[in-house]
Parts: sequence; C-alpha cells; structure tokens
Amino acid sequence: MKTYFKTLLLASLAIFICLSCSKGGDDDGAPPFNSFVKYSIHGPTINGNFEIKKTQQNDGNVQIASYVPENPENGTDELVYIAMTDNDQLLSFRINVPPEEKLTELIYGHPTYSIYFGFEHAELETGTVSVHVTEMNIDSEFHNMIRYVKGNFEGVVLHIYEEDGVEIQESHTVNGNFEYVPF
Repeated sequence: MKTYFKTLLLASLAIFICLSCSKGGDDDGAPPFNSFVKYSIHGPTINGNFEIKKTQQNDGNVQIASYVPENPENGTDELVYIAMTDNDQLLSFRINVPPEEKLTELIYGHPTYSIYFGFEHAELETGTVSVHVTEMNIDSEFHNMIRYVKGNFEGVVLHIYEEDGVEIQESHTVNGNFEYVPF
C-alpha cells in the first residue's frame, strides 16, 4: 500500500511540474499587465501620446477601482471610480462613470461623473467628453467589487489655471481607451 501512495505522489508531482513549465513563445520575458489607460492629448499646454499600465512587476504604479452606491442625502449618483497612477512618468488618470455598459457624456461641472488627467506641471479635467463603457463586471455578491471595466473616450478636456487673478481655460482634445482588471 505504501508503494501505491509513493507512486501516486510521484505521478502528481510530475504532472504539477509539467503543468507549471512554460512552453515558450513570442511573449516570453514580457510582463503581463492587467490594467491600462492609453490616450492622446493635443492642446496649448500638453501634447503627446501617454500610457499608464499596471503590471505585476511595476510596483511604482497604482490602480484603484471602486463601486460607490447612490447617496440621496448628499445628492451623489451611483458610480464606478477608476484611478491609475504612474509614479515614474508622473502621470495620473481618474474617471467616474455610471455602473453600466453604455455611452455617457461627461460635462464640465457635473457633481458626480468626470474624467481627469494629471501631469507633473498641469492638470486637465472634464470639458465635454464622451465615454463608452463597452464591458463591465461588478460582483454584487462580494461587496460590489469591480471585476472588470473596459471602455474608450474622446472629447475636450480643460486646463484651468489662474493668471494675474483671471481664470483661464485652455481646451485640449483627448482620445483613448482603458481597461481595469484587479490583481
């Protein structure tokens, strides 16, 4: 009987080792990433293509997502909040959208839904941006945990600053896409 268990143990170990080995391929050495935002911005202050991605290897980048229920007492709508930062590039991204797969128009001054892009020396916030959430999975059985969100956006964001006591708003065009998957 002891020989049977030893053989079973060795066979299980051999199967585990075989399943754990990589076959190799084109993606060897490339770190897997779960979440990203890629976007292009064009305007008087910021121009270029930018990307924030969260991989299992880049501990300097942070991602957060949360479901926030409606709160009639303070007038907030139900929303999904996603934020990503890249501390090496000094970039940040934040978006608040309804928890639905749909096209939503974000407008300047809305108390709940917005989009934000942070740079080392400038911040861009919602002007008029169309956001299309194409896929969303919220686990209602596990405290409304965000399992997956994917979408794209395009429109106008604003760089708002003060110069000589006067508020200045500079428009920038933006387009991009995002995907959030928790680790």
